[in-house]
Amino acid sequence: NIFSENLLEAYSYCKIICDESGCPCDYKFIDVNSRFEDIIGLSRNEIIDQRASIVFSDLINGTIDWPQIFGDVALNGIDKDFEFFHKYFGIWYHGTVTSPKKGYFITFFVEKSNSKKDIILELDEYYTVIKTITFDEKVLSIPRQEIVGKNLRSIMPDIEDTIISACNKSVMTNKLHSFEYPFFSSTDQKWFRTEVKHFNIKDKSKYIVSISDITDQKRSELEILSKKEELDRFFTVNLDLLCIADIEGNFHRVNTAWSEILGYSVEDLENRNFFDFIHPDDIENTIKEVEKLASQKNVFNFVNRYKCKDGSYKHIEWRSHPYGKFIYAAARDISDQVRSQEQRYLYSTILSILNEPIDMQQSISKILSEIKDYIGADAVGIRLKENGDYPYYFQTGFSTEFLLKENSLLSLNEHGDICRNKDGSISLECTCGLVITGNTDPSNPLFTPYGSAYSNNSFPFLDLPEDEDPRTNPRNKCIHEGYASIALVPIKIEDDIIGILQVNCYEKDMFDLSTVNLLEDIAASIGQALQRKQMESKLNQMYERLEAFHDHSPLLISELTISGKYKRVNKIICDILG
Repeated sequence: NIFSENLLEAYSYCKIICDESGCPCDYKFIDVNSRFEDIIGLSRNEIIDQRASIVFSDLINGTIDWPQIFGDVALNGIDKDFEFFHKYFGIWYHGTVTSPKKGYFITFFVEKSNSKKDIILELDEYYTVIKTITFDEKVLSIPRQEIVGKNLRSIMPDIEDTIISACNKSVMTNKLHSFEYPFFSSTDQKWFRTEVKHFNIKDKSKYIVSISDITDQKRSELEILSKKEELDRFFTVNLDLLCIADIEGNFHRVNTAWSEILGYSVEDLENRNFFDFIHPDDIENTIKEVEKLASQKNVFNFVNRYKCKDGSYKHIEWRSHPYGKFIYAAARDISDQVRSQEQRYLYSTILSILNEPIDMQQSISKILSEIKDYIGADAVGIRLKENGDYPYYFQTGFSTEFLLKENSLLSLNEHGDICRNKDGSISLECTCGLVITGNTDPSNPLFTPYGSAYSNNSFPFLDLPEDEDPRTNPRNKCIHEGYASIALVPIKIEDDIIGILQVNCYEKDMFDLSTVNLLEDIAASIGQALQRKQMESKLNQMYERLEAFHDHSPLLISELTISGKYKRVNKIICDILG
């Protein structure tokens, strides 16, 4: 029982049954192993002590006379090989039958596809081959008769030590032990798997050694490994976002570019659902695109937003190909491109506003509304010079209390008089005053070369020591109001600063340098528009004065055409000529 239960092959021990004339007509099962049960589909209790004609109802009327084949072995002691087809499983099985004593026989069989290249050796305690079983004589590199009775060392010197080691391990653990090894010849290379199991029968050790040719399997594994390594290299070096996902939205594999762009580790993303990272406003459109992929349609140039680990979002453009239930996709971060397009659009919109035939205050109102929406700001405003001070010309979002305290930037002494700098210029307070007076330091990360000031976290300025603070009388009202992100951009006419564009946000990290540069371009356009408005105003004033002089001058003033006709005359001429 110990021997049979540990065999990899299906095993049966049977007694032949003969008719009155002595011809084999049936056989009875004495013992079977669990592998035999698995293949036949019956339990041991349903087989033992039963006739084969009862176990296999079509045995007698079948195309193969099994009692005759097995009876010839049982009665004459001639080993035979056999094959049969299992109708239910659709599998061919290959086996051998031998007789331990007259009237009895033992069968061993395995699935043909697995057995064709197998060699089974039975060794005694001294590692001498007692018996060999193979279903293809060509597999044996040595004739069968030259193997039986030979010591392992003489027939397998290259792997003898490894087999003996496996035999010893099987003795100690009472378990099957296996190993793989390559075999090189001048023309080919093969791989084999050897499985060894120890049995103790009547106080004598025996070993069953099964050697299988796994060359095809190994070559497939190496090919798969090579393709995997190639895929790994492709995933590793590619700058695009690469992923394999299923149509349910689960990531199965991503490359390291995801970590570099979104900030998550590869482990954070794999086995997660990609809908967990998509901006809520993009979910519906993403579902529609996934439905296309589920119907095996490619998706190109689809853009949605993915949440980064820091909470920000990136615009991702996709090229996706379905294959069954899986999606193979390459994507790229186009956030800079999208931001650039949005900034160009905003700038173009503002230029259009500045060229509309409306007054300046209406223009500023529309411009600030566009800026507020684009940045997601909570408050925006423009201060313009007026009698030495810089009050808000127009603003939106600031509280009444804030405006009452912050509208003027003038620094006053205890008597309420305006403070002046050493050069006699009016002293302006806080960061706004620093930007308007042009006293910014480009080497300080708070300031830009253009002279703007911006911060994505203003709160640490409350702890800035007085001797390190470049501002005059810092009020910190913006900070106390809870504004974390603040940008102050000078509005210039040529080299003169005539005001500032102010953008305040309660949320941190609302500005990057490209956004501040955009605000600087907008401020420069506002400055040019104001300069144009000033020049238009001056021209209008000059025209009005000229008209007044023309109408009320005591001199005779007229304008004639080249032919001498009057085109225009003033009042005094009309009075004289009646």
